[in-house]
Amino acid sequence: MNCRYLVRGLFLISVFLTSSVASCLAEDSSYRKLLLEFIQKKEGTRSLLQKREKAVGAYSSLLVSMGCPEELARQRACKFHDEVHFPDRMNWMESKYKQSVTEQDLKNGITFFSSTAGSLAKEHLSVYHDEKVQAQMFNKITPDIEKIVAGEKAGSVSVSLPKSYQKAYREYYKLSSQEKSMGVLIGQIVSMISPDDEKLAASLAEYMNENMMLLLMEAGYPTVTEADLKAFSDFFKTESGKKFSKTNADILQDVMNFSTSETTKFQLSQKNWMEEEAAKTDSAAASKAAKP
Repeated sequence: MNCRYLVRGLFLISVFLTSSVASCLAEDSSYRKLLLEFIQKKEGTRSLLQKREKAVGAYSSLLVSMGCPEELARQRACKFHDEVHFPDRMNWMESKYKQSVTEQDLKNGITFFSSTAGSLAKEHLSVYHDEKVQAQMFNKITPDIEKIVAGEKAGSVSVSLPKSYQKAYREYYKLSSQEKSMGVLIGQIVSMISPDDEKLAASLAEYMNENMMLLLMEAGYPTVTEADLKAFSDFFKTESGKKFSKTNADILQDVMNFSTSETTKFQLSQKNWMEEEAAKTDSAAASKAAKP
């Protein structure tokens, strides 16, 4: 198995695909409205639009592989995303959040991410979702993963950062959903690389749990300041923050199943795209011919 592609593919799954939320507000319940506002504040409009573009691109590429022309594939991918995928995603997320997050918790989250400290910290922490940063991390850790799989001894990541920064980061990492989410992600990677070898799985998990944290710490420095880390840590120490941390990790636990289900739904919905487009053309031609 090629660990290089597996690790990168699963790592990128942690960045959820979503969309612009403004058009959905009028139809939703008070809880849904608050959830949409929370997501918008937490992610930022620019990030949401970028993620929508990635989602549409992924669906479009899949349709092109089914023989559909690129322009038409994009049109159909946009329609599926906005009319099917996004509502499905919001229903799924709402079901997850409602298990423990109340409307007041959402309001508290909105207040935090709207504050100067919360907004700035969010902006700085977005560095962890940058594709170049992810690629750099991936390139550093994959050779050692391949060594472990081959039965060889792997090295370890070392960081030369101020002790106070390392302490602040470790507190943030533990309190936020980072540690839980990374643990879920590592578990998924390990189970696919080594589904039957418990000893190998344990070695991989031990190596990745510590070293991925160090790589994230290094990737954020110095963009992410100690003040940013403290702002997030203080928020995640609150009762609302603890609920968000747990819920985010639970969402990541199921995101692969959700993504697979949506991809299957897209493929099935586009199975007869050629016949559907031909029917549209015939209908338009008949309508035109019927006009005096």
